Parts: sequence; structure tokens; C-alpha cells
Amino acid sequence: MFKKLLAKVTTVLHVPSLTPRSSTTTKDNRNSITAPQAGEDATPRASTSSGTKREKRLLKEQAKREKREERERRKQQKNAKKGKRKDGGGNGEERESAVVSDVAPPVSATQAPVETARPPTRRLSKQLQRKGSASPIKTGPGPQNTGAVGGMVAASPPRPKYNIADYTFSKLHNEVVAKVPGDIPSGFPFAIEDCEDSNIFIFDVTSQVTVDACKRCFIVIGPCEGSVFIRDCEECVFVVACRQFRVADSRQLRISLYSATQPVIENSKLIAFSCFRYGYKQLGDQFALANLPTLLNEWSDVYDFTASKGKNWALDSPLANEEYRPPPPPAQSLVHVSLDNTDVVPCTLGNLPRNQAGSMVFISFLPDPTTADILRRLKQKVTIVRIRERKYTPPDINLLFSHLEDGQLLKMAKGKDRCIAAELEGTETNALLILESSRPPLGDAMDLLYFSRNREAAKKELRVFFGGSGK
Repeated sequence: MFKKLLAKVTTVLHVPSLTPRSSTTTKDNRNSITAPQAGEDATPRASTSSGTKREKRLLKEQAKREKREERERRKQQKNAKKGKRKDGGGNGEERESAVVSDVAPPVSATQAPVETARPPTRRLSKQLQRKGSASPIKTGPGPQNTGAVGGMVAASPPRPKYNIADYTFSKLHNEVVAKVPGDIPSGFPFAIEDCEDSNIFIFDVTSQVTVDACKRCFIVIGPCEGSVFIRDCEECVFVVACRQFRVADSRQLRISLYSATQPVIENSKLIAFSCFRYGYKQLGDQFALANLPTLLNEWSDVYDFTASKGKNWALDSPLANEEYRPPPPPAQSLVHVSLDNTDVVPCTLGNLPRNQAGSMVFISFLPDPTTADILRRLKQKVTIVRIRERKYTPPDINLLFSHLEDGQLLKMAKGKDRCIAAELEGTETNALLILESSRPPLGDAMDLLYFSRNREAAKKELRVFFGGSGK
């Protein structure tokens, strides 16, 4: 009775030690729960009810342990992959060989590129980008002949470093300095500040120029793509060519100006403007490089933000030769400044008082260089007052040119979309005589020019092209 009760308790509590060792059933149970050897069948052998439950529990624990080990193994593999991406792939030589194995070998500049068996994959391209290549791999049908490895785009050369002090004239006293063509990189600004009693020349194209706190200086600024801004200056003479011109908080300045747009002044007094008059060998090419139209100069159309304080500016005749200062000899040997050759920008009368003889309108459908040459020939006997570019559309043709009696000229106007109009002081007869007698002869270009036929026609044309009336 006791033995039966003990067996039941042992079965329920899974206590193998309470079962007598001499029992055959116990020995068979121990053999049945032994882990299977290599090559043996993993299926458990038949056993008693207590041995079966215990065997199931051990098998379940073994399965959990195996799953846990599998998770740990996968986690280690994942961390290893992350570590390779982060540090460049662990062993650099192994990763380099693995990545470049799909890329063609390097080729020399004279050797034809070697075709690869297949183009680099997208994954390979991303690997190379992570590695730090300057440009991504091209994944086209084959390597490009770029002189790089396996079709990779060669890295662009590093941008040169510039010292801002090389593009600044600061705190000069009784000095003569110059920047010659090629000294200023394309698109660079320039600054002039705190200079006194000095002659400063910039014979190069700039993107922007600022002049601050200068006194009693002579300053030449060659073609500027953007704006020239003068601030807090006194008793200076400027020769400037720019797209936009501004003066603020200055006094007693004389300015020989080319400006493609309306000049502006503010809080300034005793500012005298005159038409640009200067010349050196590279000036024409620099105007073209800065994209400045030489025929269109708005020097006399000044706008004063502080006009309510009185008359702060005036128009003056061009500077006399003795008012110009010579550049330093090394610069002069390169640029050849000449005040006798100042025809790059036509000298115009602007809004200065006119001659009582009256005006006429000159219209040209020729290219701008040819028109400029014609105006240079006319300036010996005819005064150029102002020049305008007029763009038009087909509906505007009747308004602008319906009065023309020359059928050939009217036909030419219909075939164009712009013309150059100039107001001249003189008569048509004088102008035609000058052009016909000038050399070299203009030939067929004369057929594309128009001069006002009489005073009544000139008044109408002045209203149409310049918005005013002539005398």
C-alpha cells in the first residue's frame, strides 16, 4: 500500500530520487532520457509516464536553448555588418579587393579602356559612395572613358583658396597702386577703404566694388559687372564703368561715369557727374566680358533720394586731360592708357544744355559695333545728345516707322525686333556728307541708316523714341 502511494506521489512531483534504484523501470527511464548520440535517431524511446514528461520538458528546454543561440548568432552577424559599414569594412585590404573586383583595372591616359564583364551594380555604387568616392559610379552599359577606375567619374580639382587681402586696398597714404588685367579672378568683388592722397587703378573686371572713407584720391574702376558703391568719401575724383552706381554720405566728388542704369545718390552734396572718358588697350574686351552695352550710358539721368534738401548734384563737361593721374609704370606698360583714344564709350551731351540749332534722330538697324563706328565718325561735326535702344513687336511697327518714306528701310524694320536711336545736334545734310566722305566707305550699310528728314519729322521721332520734343 505504501509503495503504491509513493509511486503516485513520485509520478506527480517528478522526483526521481524517491523511486527505488533497484527498479527496472527506473533504469530504463534513465536510458531513455539520455541525449541522442551523433548519427542516432533523435526520436525518444518509449518510457513510462514520468519519464515521458521529463523527456518532453528537457527537449523543450533544449529547443529554447537552440533558438536562443540562433538569435545570438544572428545578432552577432548583424552587428558585424554594421561595424564594417561604420569603420570602412574592418580589414581595408579585403574590402577594397571585394569592391574593386567588379570594376575594370585602371587605364592610362593613352590606353583604351578595358571592357568589363558586367557593369557595376547599384549596391556596388552605394558601397563606393560610402567609402568616400568624390563622384558616384556610372551604372550604364559599360565604363566611360573618363581616365578614372572602371568608369568612375574623376574627382573635380579642389577650388583654389584666395586671400581677401589681395583684393582690398586699405589704409593707403600717398601711394600709387594698380590691379592689371588678370589680377582679379572672375566674379570677385573688390574693396577700397580708408585711403588718403593716393592714386588707385583697377584695370580688371570685377563683380562689385565698394569704396569707403577715402579722401583726396584719384580712383579708376574698370568695367564692373554689378554695382559700385561709394560711401563717406570726400574731395575725390572717380572714373567708373559699372552696371549700377550709388553714392551715399559723401561730398565734393567729381565722377566721370558710365552706368548702364540710373545713378543714385543719397545724403551727399557737391557731386558733379560727367560722361565717361577714358581708354586703355583692354577696355573694349572688358566691357564685353562684363556684358555692358557701350552705347547705352545713363550717366546724366541721376536720381537723388534726398532732393528735398536742395540741389546736391550737377552735370559737368568731361574731365580735362590735366585732371587725370598716370598709373604706375609697370601697369602702364601693360594697359597703355591713352586719353586720345576714348571711343569705346561714345561721349554724349546727356541732359546738359542743348544747342539752339535743334536736334534730329538717327536710327540704325545695324549691329552695335557698326553703329558705334558710325557714331565715332559723326562726332567730329555732330554732337551726340543721347542714345537709346528700342525693342519692338510687330504691332509697334506702324507706330514707330509708318512715317518712313524709304520702302527698303521699312522692310528692314519689319524684319528686326530692335534698333538703336540717337538724338543728334545737327542736320541730315551734314551727317550724310560726313558719312559719305569718311573712310573706309560704309557701302551697303548706308541703306540701313535713317536721319530725320526735317524738323517736324524730328519732333515726332523724339516723342516716339525719347519721350520728349526737340527744339
